[in-house]
Amino acid sequence: MEKIHTETLEKQYQDYKSWLKQRHLDDGTWVLNWDIKEERFADFGIGDALFYTGIYLTALALEGNETEFSQIIEKLNQYKYLPGMYPRYPETYDTSKDPYHQVILSLVIAEQKFPANQLVKETLREIFESLAENGYRVRENPSICEGTGRNPDCNTSNGNLFELRPMKSAMEGKTPALFYLAMLGLPGYTLFRKLFISGKYFNLFMVAAQYLVYNRYIQSGVGRWFLRTSVKWFASIEKRNPYYLMIRDILTNEKKHQAAVEAIMARFPVDNLPNDEEPLAHLDVLWQRNPDLWENTDPRIGYEYPGIDFMVMYRLYEQHYLSND
Repeated sequence: MEKIHTETLEKQYQDYKSWLKQRHLDDGTWVLNWDIKEERFADFGIGDALFYTGIYLTALALEGNETEFSQIIEKLNQYKYLPGMYPRYPETYDTSKDPYHQVILSLVIAEQKFPANQLVKETLREIFESLAENGYRVRENPSICEGTGRNPDCNTSNGNLFELRPMKSAMEGKTPALFYLAMLGLPGYTLFRKLFISGKYFNLFMVAAQYLVYNRYIQSGVGRWFLRTSVKWFASIEKRNPYYLMIRDILTNEKKHQAAVEAIMARFPVDNLPNDEEPLAHLDVLWQRNPDLWENTDPRIGYEYPGIDFMVMYRLYEQHYLSND
């Protein structure tokens, strides 16, 4: 790889990070969309704030930025309304499994990067002990969810059965049967969302995070085989997505898709960030988007450029493909 290309990607990363912190970071914690006309944080997409924040935290962990990572985690922990339970955003009064995939991934990476950081260890432990055992408890009436055991009135989703519980077991050195079911189901789930459900790129971003968490903890030979085989199917469905191609190479310890990843990442327009002078645009949106999609975006809807996902992808790219250069 030419050095100039690496420097260009690094500059794009730093420019985007600076722009995001100036325009999208509320209370030094929550990553939000921006309303250009109103010059304030947008109401649109506010329910995705915890998801966006988790992606930003993942990038910081991969970057090795322990100071900023810990500062955000400390502030985020102030918003908990039950152990391990964070709102999607302070004004939304609910939660779900979706944002936790990226928050968990950020903490798993941080645990490796910052092994002496007790805040990271305790936050990760609390999330799994609370969510994996008791499910997702709504904020409107948290008192009915106190104590232990599953209560159907306390759950907005039962997804923890196939997602958080297997991950918790993996962290404990186990490879539960539910892990194999999850690995068999993820490619089918991917294809289903690709064919029938809108917003698939956004949703699949959280599924990809599961692979990286499992890659950290699953050690058994059969488990590793299931993991590698599943991610190969997964990447074959989303061939043009650099995130999935990278995960395939990471899990198989290969670099065969490096050129393809570079070609796709080069299309990310992070050197042409939204500004306040565009007459038709009213929202500066942080959604994750495949480059094939943003090229035809109607600017009157808002800026749906690939953005915050680039931060994670670039740092993974740097760590996997350039580590031995």
